[in-house]
Amino acid sequence: MLNSKIYKKIKNKDINDIFKYINNKFKRSYFSKMHIRGYTDATVDKILWVNPDDIVFETNSSIYYSSLNKRGVIFSGKWDLNLNKFTERIPYRSLKKHFVDGIIWEQTEYYKLRVRGEYGTLKRKEKIDQYFFLIDKLYENIQKKGYKLSKNVASETKESWLSSPGEIKINLGRYGGLIWHFEGQHRLSIAKILGLKRVPVKVLARHKKWQDIRDNIKYASNLSRKKKLRKYLEHPDLLDLYKFI
Repeated sequence: MLNSKIYKKIKNKDINDIFKYINNKFKRSYFSKMHIRGYTDATVDKILWVNPDDIVFETNSSIYYSSLNKRGVIFSGKWDLNLNKFTERIPYRSLKKHFVDGIIWEQTEYYKLRVRGEYGTLKRKEKIDQYFFLIDKLYENIQKKGYKLSKNVASETKESWLSSPGEIKINLGRYGGLIWHFEGQHRLSIAKILGLKRVPVKVLARHKKWQDIRDNIKYASNLSRKKKLRKYLEHPDLLDLYKFI
């Protein structure tokens, strides 16, 4: 049964307004359980080299995107649960169909959404065609020359598409899970398709429980007695702690 206060708010409203109200209330209920718990001890600009296949999920952008879009922040809450798979993203699926199955861009879902103006800001067809031509060029560049740091690519080419302003951005879940957040979705997709073993990423947010693991390892006096911590030692986010052990 509806709460009387909620009923008064949605009474006489159309269905779109009702859904909008419920969605906003749902977001607020999640945000109320999600709090900044400080900032990490890790260098905010450090590069982690990770296996692209280890980036399985993406941040639930409809709820958490702007809140987690901060370098070095530590967040508690359930933001790292109930995630969507990165490989379910339309760009990834379309890139795979194009580069693996040989489907022309015009027949992919990504291209069709772009043309209809439902994905991205490009309007003119020639601009959209150029966009996908540059994805082809990006794929060819990575396939032939390997995956490089953005700053190194920028020094070698004048192509704005290839000289991306930054690395792939991820968040780290409560057990160190690599969660794609934004930037570099085409590069990450291509790396997965080509079967690359390493790509550079930068971390934005860390879950409070993961930061606790970092802290426990950093200040542990004898890790040989702490089996629960030892299993995390090979995690790329913890390699900078070895000098403390």
